Amino acid sequence: MMKNKSNLGLWAAAGVCLAVFLALFSARLGWLSGFSGKRHLAPATFAAALPDRDVWMKILQNDRKIGYSHSVFEKEAENYRLREFMLLQVTVMGLAQRVELQLDALLSADLTLRSFASRLRSGQFDFSARGEIVDKTLVVTTEAEGRPHEIRLPLDANPHLSAGMIYSVCNSGMAPGDSLTVPVFDPAGMTLVPVRVKVAQKENITIMNLVQPATRLEIDFKGMTQQVWISEQCEILRESGLMGLTIEKADKFDALRPGEEGAADLTEMAAIPSNIVIDDPQGLNLLTVALTGVDLAALALDGGRQTLTGNEVTIQKEDRPSPGESEEQAGGLAAFLEPNAFIQSDDPDVRALAAEIVAPAKTDWDRAECLLRWVYLNIEKKPVVSMPNALSTLAQRRGDCNEHAMLLAALGRAAGIPAQVETGLVYMNGRFFYHAWNRFYLGRWVALDAALGQLPADVTHIRLAGGDPDQQVNLITAIGKIRLTVTDFAPRP
Repeated sequence: MMKNKSNLGLWAAAGVCLAVFLALFSARLGWLSGFSGKRHLAPATFAAALPDRDVWMKILQNDRKIGYSHSVFEKEAENYRLREFMLLQVTVMGLAQRVELQLDALLSADLTLRSFASRLRSGQFDFSARGEIVDKTLVVTTEAEGRPHEIRLPLDANPHLSAGMIYSVCNSGMAPGDSLTVPVFDPAGMTLVPVRVKVAQKENITIMNLVQPATRLEIDFKGMTQQVWISEQCEILRESGLMGLTIEKADKFDALRPGEEGAADLTEMAAIPSNIVIDDPQGLNLLTVALTGVDLAALALDGGRQTLTGNEVTIQKEDRPSPGESEEQAGGLAAFLEPNAFIQSDDPDVRALAAEIVAPAKTDWDRAECLLRWVYLNIEKKPVVSMPNALSTLAQRRGDCNEHAMLLAALGRAAGIPAQVETGLVYMNGRFFYHAWNRFYLGRWVALDAALGQLPADVTHIRLAGGDPDQQVNLITAIGKIRLTVTDFAPRP
């Protein structure tokens, strides 16, 4: 359909690793957990009020300082107040991006959650979420461009926040070898996900030039293991394991010290070299790749235009569906017409724009083509730091692949076309980059890419996961681990 210059393609594909990176940090900042599994934590009981804490930490990526966090935990009447602020300077496609994340939470005397407010800001992009417990329901309201969206999550018991979880682990009498499973509320995806916490062993570590005894916890989040060292006083001393990141206790001066230049580029560090050069990806009819290094069962590799056989995935180019063609869909299509916190297809501005764009079109294919062309031509291809959502993209008129995909999904749903987002890999300039695109139901599901201007999307788009933020985090099982070899390809007749 529309050709793109290679440099614009790279800019457009820059965002998925950054979105996963932010999702991980948002989850860390706002872990809200109710405990379950083989072992249950006893309610937190303390003879006296927990001590107030004022903690500074520095954030390193591959041993280079890229930011800091500051948290304050203090008694407030019969409750506890936890405030945390985090500043990051990350690099995407050679550009430094400043990110601010903050949290303000009220905890009960037993450290269970009463209410919270979190916010992510970068440049002109601003995304916030606030929540409170109401009758065993976590009521969360997200806000983008000043417009709210409410989500209700039923709970078996009042959840905890991450700091409360560490206190509770200390208070539970857990010993090395003990483990438990923690359903965690992830504010990046607005869902509950299981996290496994294991007490590994006691060891000495050096923090602020002092050797301190610590207990190491292993936290398994969607197949990625993060390590946390806590002191005998239940303070977090160090965290490591997030895409080359380490968070370490520091004094205020060291934490606020300016970051170092030369931090690893998130897009470049995750790119996967190809064993062959593909001169014309859009000219291919078929591509087969062998995948190794990860648990393939944890990825969404089979279905639609993709076929998984052993460890090989074959992707076939889609043609325009025939008039009247309709494939039966298990579970129906209604879910792919519904709005959510990130695909705000019910917003009046989104609905009005969708109606205007598709007015001349007569078929769903033509409507999809009109919507894709509008997003491709009107949204500047630029990596941004945000919680990708349709409203912010429409207001700011710029973004990378995530923003393009969220806006196109919202416009498609507003126009009555079932739409979803996919994430995975796409080939560009000798490497496979992490990327996001869409699928529209046009009689059958067809892949399309607004960032690259393709309908249908070329066969080098290899789906690994779904595209909603809670599904994008599944990519952490692949980033930095997956290996890819092209084993077969065929040009279109």
